[in-house]
Amino acid sequence: MDDQGKPEEAIAHYKKAISLVPNDALTYYNLGITLGREQQPEEAIVNLKKARELFQADENKQMVEQVDQLIQKINPRRN
Repeated sequence: MDDQGKPEEAIAHYKKAISLVPNDALTYYNLGITLGREQQPEEAIVNLKKARELFQADENKQMVEQVDQLIQKINPRRN
């Protein structure tokens, strides 16, 4: 929905999905991206860090690196 110009709806749907399936890294990742686009960097970073943790547990190194890059883009002073 974010790509359809409805970020508020997308955020609500991602949060609902997380409440139903709390260990889905991709949902946290998508939520983080959407929040970042909506100028909510703190919440975006929290969700991206959770996605990173879950991707790391799945040994998905490519996504871990991608998440790290996104976090750096959202707030370059924060690690």
